[in-house]
Amino acid sequence: MEIQNLGNTKPYNSQKFFSIDKIQRYTNNKNDGRYISFFETEKSDYHMYFVAHNTLQVKDNDKVYNLTGPELLIYQPQGKQEILSPKHSNYVHCIFSGNCVKQILEELEMKTDTVYHIPPSYESGESYLFYNKQINYVINEKNKEKKYSQTSAACMLIEFLALFLRN
Repeated sequence: MEIQNLGNTKPYNSQKFFSIDKIQRYTNNKNDGRYISFFETEKSDYHMYFVAHNTLQVKDNDKVYNLTGPELLIYQPQGKQEILSPKHSNYVHCIFSGNCVKQILEELEMKTDTVYHIPPSYESGESYLFYNKQINYVINEKNKEKKYSQTSAACMLIEFLALFLRN
């Protein structure tokens, strides 16, 4: 048996993790834009909304976020959540958590409670369609429910955020 020298690598720390608890794409095909209310109990959770088309209003207790596609919002919920989506709106809602999420967001210089707009970028090719494709990869990987799908989906989500912010 060959012994591998790991050098200065740090041992795996199970206290640091990044987990996607839920991710789903929603499309409102109804004529009435109505509020959907829900409660989240974990204060360590982060919510992400990626608005692909039309508008979305997110209420978190006293805070109100108005998003117009294509835009991105990440925040920590403070209480009751309400979502208003008009007809033809299309968005992704993701709930993720973990002990290293804050560290990852800080490394990406991403501020929570900030709405990020996706400007068209013809030079780099990283436009709305690119980001929409990337988030679909995350959703598909998360839904596979195979060995390492959770880890792979979490890595893809971090890559999505890094590419998004690089633009």
